[in-house]
Amino acid sequence: MVSQRVFSLLGQTLKLETRADVDKHFKDFDVDNVEEIIMGGNTIGVEASLALAERLQKAKKLKVSITYLL
Repeated sequence: MVSQRVFSLLGQTLKLETRADVDKHFKDFDVDNVEEIIMGGNTIGVEASLALAERLQKAKKLKVSITYLL
């Protein structure tokens, strides 16, 4: 697993619709140590949002929630 404090998909213009879409970006990511997650510039559907929320429930050190930049 990759251990890092900031996880960013900023400005990648991704269209995350399913659990599988989220899983492929987080598969090697250690959510236990993340402090900031940046998701701006992407589209996130309902199923993908639920999958992301399930992963983030395990983030014990999260200081800055998902950041959307317009």
